[in-house]
Amino acid sequence: GLNMDGEDGDGMAVESPTAAAVVENDNVADGSSQGTVEVAESADKTPVPTPNAQSVEELEAHGKLTGFALACGWIYFFAWSLSFYPQCILNYRKKSVRGLSLDYVLLNVTGFFCYSLFTTLLHWSGRVRASYIARYGIPPQVEFNDIIFAVHGLCLCVITFVQCLIYDAGNQKARPTVILLNLIIWMGLVLLTILTIVGFDSTFLISFLGIGKVTCSFVKYLPQIVLNFRRKSTFGWSISFVLLDLLGGIFSIIQQTLRSIQISSIKPFTANVAKTGLAVETLIFDTIFIVQHCILYRNADEFDSLDQDDEQREWMEWNEDEFEMSEEEDT
Repeated sequence: GLNMDGEDGDGMAVESPTAAAVVENDNVADGSSQGTVEVAESADKTPVPTPNAQSVEELEAHGKLTGFALACGWIYFFAWSLSFYPQCILNYRKKSVRGLSLDYVLLNVTGFFCYSLFTTLLHWSGRVRASYIARYGIPPQVEFNDIIFAVHGLCLCVITFVQCLIYDAGNQKARPTVILLNLIIWMGLVLLTILTIVGFDSTFLISFLGIGKVTCSFVKYLPQIVLNFRRKSTFGWSISFVLLDLLGGIFSIIQQTLRSIQISSIKPFTANVAKTGLAVETLIFDTIFIVQHCILYRNADEFDSLDQDDEQREWMEWNEDEFEMSEEEDT
C-alpha cells in the first residue's frame, strides 16, 4: 500500500507519474482525429477521447428524463395524498358514512399497511434490498415519495375507519368474505415476517406485501361499485377523491414509463408489482366511478333509495302493528 509520502509498504520509494499539460493533437485542425487529445506523460502518451456531441446530447436527455420522472413522482404523490381528504371531510360534514362501503374502508386499511411496509423495507432495509437486487438484477424501484404516500395514506385510512365506527352507517355491515380476506392477509403477513426474521428469503415477504396491496385495491372497489349500482346514486361517495385518484394514477404510470426509458427495460413495471398494479387498477375503477357519477346516475340527488326502502318498510310495519292494535281494541 502507499503512504502519504509516496512509499510502498516496504519503504521503497514509488515514482509517481508526472502529469504534463494536456495538449491538443495536431491533427485536430484537419479533422482527422475527431477531437482526440493526448495526455503527455513521462512514460507514454495515452489518447483520451473527449465526449462527442452525441454523448453530450444523451447525457442531457438522461438528465431531463430524470427531472421529468421526479416531477411526475411528486405530482402523483400530491394527487393521491390529497384524494383521501374529500371523503373524510364529507363524512365529517354529514356526520354519516352512508354511501361509503365499509368493505372498502376495511380493505383500504389492510392494503395500505401492506404498501407502507413494502416501500419502507425496500427503501431502508439493506438485507431486503440485497435480496431484491439478487432476484431482479436492479435496485428497488421505490422512490422516497412512494414511502410518504403509503404512510400518509395509511393514516387517513385509519381516520376514515374511525369515522365508520362513530358516525351513522345505516344498515351497512362488513361482508364475511371481506373479513375473512383481511384475516388471511394479516395471518400470512405475521407468518412471513417471522420466517424472514429467522433467516428465510425476504423477497417472499416483499412479494406477499405487494400482492396483498394489489389484491386489496382490486377487491375494495367492487363493493363500492355494487353499492352505487344498488342505490342508483353516488351520493356519499366523493367524486373529488375519484378525480384526484385518477390524476395520481396517470402520473404514476408516466413516472414508471420514464424510468423504463432511462434504463431501456420494463423492469420498473415488472419489479414493482404493487405500484404498477395500484396505478392500473386506479385507472380502470376510477373510470367506472366517473361513468356512474357523470352519466348513469347524474340526476340522482341526496335521496338515498336504499334508505327510503328501509324507512318505508319500517313505516309499513308500524302501521300494520297499529292496525292490529286498533282491531283488538274494537273487539
